[in-house]
Amino acid sequence: MKLILIRHGQTQWNSESRVQGRTDIPLNEKGRQQARAIALRLQGIRFDAVYASPLSRAKETAETIAKFSGAEVVLDEDITEIQFGKWEGMTSEELHVTYPELFFDWGWIDRTEDCKSMEAEPQHELAARSLRFVERLKACHPDSARILVVGHTMPTKLIIAHFIGLPYERMRSLRIENCAYNELDTGHNERGFLNALNDTSHLRGLL
Repeated sequence: MKLILIRHGQTQWNSESRVQGRTDIPLNEKGRQQARAIALRLQGIRFDAVYASPLSRAKETAETIAKFSGAEVVLDEDITEIQFGKWEGMTSEELHVTYPELFFDWGWIDRTEDCKSMEAEPQHELAARSLRFVERLKACHPDSARILVVGHTMPTKLIIAHFIGLPYERMRSLRIENCAYNELDTGHNERGFLNALNDTSHLRGLL
């Protein structure tokens, strides 16, 4: 099964380097331009299904792409962005000052007690639901299917890391920008092939 994994277009909080998590921030104008650009890149490609996170920034990006592909967008809670709790709405500079130890030790996101105190979702829970989503895809679609998934940074990185055998603690080394093109063949025996990562060539020339 081939997965085309697209991160949503830019929002105002993205442009301000604010942590979004589950906060439902819509696309800004640049984000809508990015969504149109990836839609043009993907036009003419037949998708067996299109899935998106229900957060508006992912939903609108998926709907823009679907206008060209003709596929119906199916919303799925399991690919919603991670809940970052008290970090949401804060910039990197603010996090550096307010939570210096956690800012430099991202391992906290997989420590249940730290996540509880920060009102955040543990990474292992995000991983479980992201992979549950992929298992549902495998159960519903044939191995030859091409599936478009429009979501967020953390679930996308976790799915890619899982299939290429990258330890989750190393997934921060993966860079996935707004509306970047990522292509993953899920393969067999729980291992896959990463054919494209963070391809933003279709965004050249945007304001």
